[in-house]
Parts: sequence; structure tokens; C-alpha cells
Amino acid sequence: MTRASSSDRPSWADVLGGTPSRVAASILFAGALCLFLACCVYTGNSDDDWTVSFYLSGRIDGQGLSLHVNALLSQLVYGLNSVLSNLNWFFVIEHLIAFGALAALVYGVLTWWRSASGVAVLALVIALVMSNCISSSNYTYVAFFATAVGGALLIQRLRDQSVGLPAMVVGGLLLASGLALRLQMFAMGLPFLALAVLWALWTQRDRLRVSDLPKVLLPLGAVALVCCGMLLYDHVIWQQDGWRQWREYNEPRTAISDYPMPEYSEAEGSLEEAGVSENDYFMLRNWASADVDTLDTTTISQVAELQIKPDLSPSAIAASLIDYVRQSFDHLSLFGPLLVVFAILQIEARHSHVLVLLELCVALAVCLYFYAAGRLPDRVEEPAWLYACIASLAVALPREPAGEHPVRGWRYWVVCGVSGAMLVGGLAYAAQRNVPYFSVDGLRVALTQAEVEASGPISSYVEEHPDSTFVVDTGTYTRFEKEYGYRYLPRTDTATRMLPLGGWGSGSPFRRRQSELLGATNPFEALVSDDATYLITTPDMAERVLVFLREHYDHQVTMAQVDTVLPDGQDTPVWDFTPSDAQ
Repeated sequence: MTRASSSDRPSWADVLGGTPSRVAASILFAGALCLFLACCVYTGNSDDDWTVSFYLSGRIDGQGLSLHVNALLSQLVYGLNSVLSNLNWFFVIEHLIAFGALAALVYGVLTWWRSASGVAVLALVIALVMSNCISSSNYTYVAFFATAVGGALLIQRLRDQSVGLPAMVVGGLLLASGLALRLQMFAMGLPFLALAVLWALWTQRDRLRVSDLPKVLLPLGAVALVCCGMLLYDHVIWQQDGWRQWREYNEPRTAISDYPMPEYSEAEGSLEEAGVSENDYFMLRNWASADVDTLDTTTISQVAELQIKPDLSPSAIAASLIDYVRQSFDHLSLFGPLLVVFAILQIEARHSHVLVLLELCVALAVCLYFYAAGRLPDRVEEPAWLYACIASLAVALPREPAGEHPVRGWRYWVVCGVSGAMLVGGLAYAAQRNVPYFSVDGLRVALTQAEVEASGPISSYVEEHPDSTFVVDTGTYTRFEKEYGYRYLPRTDTATRMLPLGGWGSGSPFRRRQSELLGATNPFEALVSDDATYLITTPDMAERVLVFLREHYDHQVTMAQVDTVLPDGQDTPVWDFTPSDAQ
């Protein structure tokens, strides 16, 4: 057998399907964009990313898992934060995943999907997705982006068996990353990707032999095996005592606080039967449900059963469809722009119009379901339409062989000019939307997480009173997060003395550990039992807390304002509670 010469062996770029210059250009483009966005001052909403990173920061005893992140990723982040605390490792990993997904998408557009539609999708991603992935640090968007691009890479294997192992590995890692970051977003993308896979297999049925199927489907099977292993590991880890109870408590809490519930007067009989007063019901609906001992899992599960179910009758669905389409155009959501993109897809690949229509229907069904349920945030709506867009892109566009474009006359140069303008415009829109200016100071602070000192009124007040512990409602806690820019984490001594009154950390092992240090089982009891524990909240919420304490702990507890802080320029009182035996 003659050994192949080095000149006959394919390079890594050839295996990937493109030229070295195109591979380098893809990585440099994605890297430059991510670096720019990562170093810019934060201006958006983090969608709990700050809380996830804080819960995995190692700054409080008993941390190690997060409800919304796979246990494998949680333990990785927690371990890195424990060893190297100068970085916020959750955001570092989140940025790396976003960078990998963007680099892979740019590479795919330049290598396999060289067309106006491919560039249009890329421009939409830069303008509407990357800003949410990086500058807004929204892990839901990152999970969607990784899942969509990873699936698109694997689908290419069904269309072209010359797609090499490195591209398959990258696709598999991106899919696993999407699952690790947020299972719900990964699961939402599966119908879109499954439809694209079936379409790819159907359109290739004349070319594929039965003997080729194992080799073609092997990457999909390997990724499915890895994902199942991650889910199994997650399930086993969450069966530990303390962690299991936290997850069980959070399920009904989510239903009560996130979805439509009846007014108290409409469900008074059922609530009284469950032992829930009008004040208790208000606290539950406003996330102040941290008293997992009084409002325990059994009680709030009974309350969660009162959730208003969506009307799925044909007339209600038709009305929801009309309302959704009207409001989609009113607030300039992705519904309109994606129709334009799909119109281009149909022009370029008429044989795939059925797939495009089916993907659109799946996206519309997802949006209508959440719209009817009373909760359709942008982080669900936009990924739904873009899932359909990227899945269609991976299958519907005509694939061109690897290599440089030949000169095709004036039409070719017009397409190049329009495509370039769309890319530049998308980047400019992303910059002006969420990242208006560059901050070297922000990058410097990001590299010294263990020593961050916030200058906001709440964090400063906490640091000025090192012998006190402060309980805050979720609104005040959100302002506390903002003082750290949703990106930087407080020092250990500050973090351990901030107890949220509610939120999805209610009942977690580390929140219980914080309360135990004060001789209590939860923040409500700590307000009564510990002399050095104070409440920072608005007068209205303080009255609600006082009523709750009198109903469940001490009928004669009193409350007095002892100080004031000014978060966001608003007077927010500091309250002290005195039990009856100390009056």
C-alpha cells in the first residue's frame, strides 16, 4: 500500500469544508465582536444571570447548584469560583459559549450557506441575539443560540458526508452547552431541529444508501447519548437531601409568581381551606415566599392549583392569534422581519417552501401557547422565531462546494455589497442598542471579582454596618444587583449579610444556612429573633411583612423605622422589629 504524501492529505480547513483564510476570518470576526461587547458597560436586563452566578460563587456556605443550570455545569462553575475567585466564572463560560456559537455560525454562512438569506440571518443574529448574549448576559439567549447553531452543524452532516469530525464535535459541544445552560430552551428547540433532520433525510433519500445511515446518524446518536447522560447526572445530584426539597418547593412557587392567578375574592374559599390569608396570598404572588416553614410545599402546591388555565377553545385560539399578530407588529418583534427572511428563503429554494412553512407553524404554536398562558417574554418569543429561521437555513438553502467564489459579474458584486451592508448595519444596530460606549474600567473590575466594592446606596449601607444583617424584598434586592452592574459579585462579608425575603432561592440550602447563623430557620423568623437583623423595603411592603409576622410568629411584634437609604434616588426605610417579650 502506498503511503499518501503530505500534499495529498486534507488540511483541517479542508475537513471543515472551507479554506484557511475563511476559517481565520470567521474566528477573528466573531472574536472581535465578542470582545467588544464583553468589555462594554452593561445596560440591559440579565434574566437572573447575576443570581445564577452568585448562587455558584462560593461566597456563601452550602452553595453548589442552581435551579436553572445543569448540575454538571453548576459544579464546574462552583469549583472554578472556589479555586480562582477573581473571575466570575459563570459569565466567562457564558461568553465562551456565545463566542463559539457565533464563530460556528459565521463559518457556516461563509462556507455552506453563501447566499443573501444566510447573510440576512447572520445580520439578525448580530443585531438581536448577540447583544442579549453578551452585553445583557442573558443565559436563556445563549442556551438558544448554542442549541440552534449546534443543531445546524449536525444537520449539515446529513446533507454532506464530507463535513468533517471537527465540525461535528463543535456542533455536539454547542448542543450540550445549550442543555447545560437552560434545559427548557434546549427542549423548545428540539421540535425545530427534529423537523429539519427529518426533512434533510427525506430530501437525501435518493442519494443515501441504507449502509450510509449508521455513519450519517452516528453524530446525532453520540450527542443524544451525551445529553441523556447529563440529564441523568442532573437527576441523581438533585436527589440529595436539601437540594431535592428546594426544587420541589420552587415548582409551585414558579406557577404562582410567574403565571396568571385569580384575585383573592375569587378564590377566598379555597385559600381559607388551605390556611392562606389574604396577606399570605399577596406575599406568594409577589415572590415574598421565603418562609418555607409556614408557606410550605404542601400549602403553596394547593395554591398553585388555582392557576388560571389558558383557554384552548378554537375561538379563543383565533382571538389570541389576531391579538398576537397585532401586538407583534406594534412592538416591532421578530415576527415581521422573519417573514422577510423566509420570503428570501422561498425564492432561493422553492423546493423547501413546505419545510419553511412547517417551521413557521411550530414557532407560531410556541408563541401562541405562552401568549395564551399569559407569559410570553422576549427571551422566549425571539428564540422561537430564530429557531425556525436557523433550522430552515441549515436545510433549505442550496449548498455550494468549498472554495472561493468565482467572479460572476455585476450580480455577484451587488449581492456582496448588500450582504456587507447588512452585516455592518447589524453590528452598528447591536452597538447602539445595548452597548453605547467602551469601558476599560469595566474589564479591569471583571478581573478582580474578589475585591469589588460597589458604590451604590444599598451596598454601601451594608458595608458601613458590618455587624448587622439585612433582609430585603425582591425589588430592593434587584436594585442591589444593579449596583454591581449585573456582572460583578459582592465580597464574601457583604454577600453573607444580605437575605432576600423571597425569590427563587427560597428554601435553598445556602439560604437556610444564612438563617441558621442568625438562630433562625428563615428570613422572617430572623427579623423577630435576631436583634441585629433589619428589613430594608418600602413602607407598604414593610406593613405586609408586619402583618405576616403577627399572623404566624408573634401577635404583638412591633415595627419602627430606624434609618433610610436612597436606592435610585428613592427613600427606602430601614426597619427594626421588636418581639413582644422584649417590649
